[in-house]
Amino acid sequence: MLPNIKLTKTEYQRLKQSSPFAFGSEGAIYQSPTNTIYKIFFDQNGMCDNKLKKITQLYQRPLEHMVKPLSTISCDDLLLGYEMTYDTTMHNFSPFYLSREDLIHVLETTREQIIYFHHYDITFGDIFPRNILINPKTKTTIFCDIDNIRLGQYPIDLMSKPLAQYCKTCFLDEKTDAYMHSLMTLNSFDLDEKFCDIEEFTYNFQKEGIEVLEGLKNPPVYNGKYLIKYIKKR
Repeated sequence: MLPNIKLTKTEYQRLKQSSPFAFGSEGAIYQSPTNTIYKIFFDQNGMCDNKLKKITQLYQRPLEHMVKPLSTISCDDLLLGYEMTYDTTMHNFSPFYLSREDLIHVLETTREQIIYFHHYDITFGDIFPRNILINPKTKTTIFCDIDNIRLGQYPIDLMSKPLAQYCKTCFLDEKTDAYMHSLMTLNSFDLDEKFCDIEEFTYNFQKEGIEVLEGLKNPPVYNGKYLIKYIKKR
């Protein structure tokens, strides 16, 4: 079973009064006294059962390339959130602070990591720089926001606007993560799928990638290929 940290009311209030390490759409991230990370959900009902099921499975079957859950966190029998691993050498992925060579490396590496997740029946879904951590020196990457994935029969809890728009016409299918990663790739080169013209696009990508671009503009025609495969490495 997943271990549980029981906070007293005083400990919980002290935690809430401290400065969050980061904010997510569903909760705040705090650094713990033991050099780990706590995710505390905003919902007054605490962490939902769907998230608990996913976190428990990831604890029982730890995977590579993502942060690892360590325990749940509760106060007065209310499940507040969970504790996860924290590596002080990792920071949020910021595409515009990387050289072209390093950015291509990160995008190719994260594509491989997503394919690895698929072998374990995981759709990551919200693939954005904010959900990826990187070591600035080694360019090693791992994924975070692990409670909001689809894992087997347990669905994604909250979809971002781009993901929801894709699923509205295409549903959550085997191409979803490739679509979201390709969208992140395009945006990482400061291009917008809605206003990107062919001249701008072919400055960074091969002409064979235009079909992917058309799919990013119109998800029903998306071919399921990763845009990073068509990058010009110069």
